[in-house]
Amino acid sequence: MPKVSVIVPVYNVEKYLERCLNSLVNQTLDDIEIIVVNDSSPDESQKIIDNYIQNYPNKVFGYIKPNGGLSDARNFGMGKMSGEYFGFVDGDDYVEETMFEKLYTTAIKEEADLTCCDFYWEYPDHLKKSVDGPYANEKQLLVNMMPTVWNKLYKKQWYEKLDVKFPIGLRYEDSSFSIRIAPFINKIAYVNEPLIYYVQRQDSITYTQNSKVGDMITVFQEIFDYYKKHQLYDKYYDELEYLTLKYFLGSSFLRASQIQNKDSRHLILEEGWNLLNNQFPNWKKNRYLLSKKDKKHLYYRYTNHFIYKMLANSIYVLKVKLKK
Repeated sequence: MPKVSVIVPVYNVEKYLERCLNSLVNQTLDDIEIIVVNDSSPDESQKIIDNYIQNYPNKVFGYIKPNGGLSDARNFGMGKMSGEYFGFVDGDDYVEETMFEKLYTTAIKEEADLTCCDFYWEYPDHLKKSVDGPYANEKQLLVNMMPTVWNKLYKKQWYEKLDVKFPIGLRYEDSSFSIRIAPFINKIAYVNEPLIYYVQRQDSITYTQNSKVGDMITVFQEIFDYYKKHQLYDKYYDELEYLTLKYFLGSSFLRASQIQNKDSRHLILEEGWNLLNNQFPNWKKNRYLLSKKDKKHLYYRYTNHFIYKMLANSIYVLKVKLKK
């Protein structure tokens, strides 16, 4: 049994894939398996994968599957893993060569179900560091975490007891996965060091603002259903309320405001506002919201339907002007 399995979904990343795989085959943690899942990529990615399988036959294992999207590729990869712990690296990102040794060593030492590290946002001309820890407990994790899966290490034996997979066909798959597993985490460990480079591509899904932004509404409805099914909704009500207002007044709101199609933009924004207010009618009294005094949270606290629509229109107009 390898110490760590790393799942690498691949689709149209031939330009970045060699750098990604080089950073993995050269890990200082030798006992590692790299599971590369080609989601029927139409480019030359498979030739690159074949080369690494040939050169590292005991470390790199490749699979080709029908196209099903990022979530489907990750779920497929998890079905092939045999490591004591597992993690994810997207095919266009890359990692420090010490990443999995540091994560694994920390996870073993602290007997952690989940181990986080910091990471870099890599732009064409600069790096920006993001901190993802430490977290004292699962509630603190829920409220403050970066809902990314590729800067984390998961204990396989613990994870296999959960009924959580990535949602197929939906964006925001990392948020769905991370929020649903959080209540079951017994111990969270942290490596206080950026170990992965999250490469910012203008042609990536993250930068494509269209009707798929509306998937966040479906994702959160499924999260609510999951918490209710497992009788966790009341226990984590405050955390879910805070997450919902943070997403639908923050990141998802910004993305929805940039959708070019007017009808889709208005519909998704209205559905997001309604989801927040119908699910949590007293969200302005949320204890996490009231405890934070920075400008962002002041904006959250004083936003009403009129301000919400006005800001959305202003963001779209600004985007159009910047493009000219």
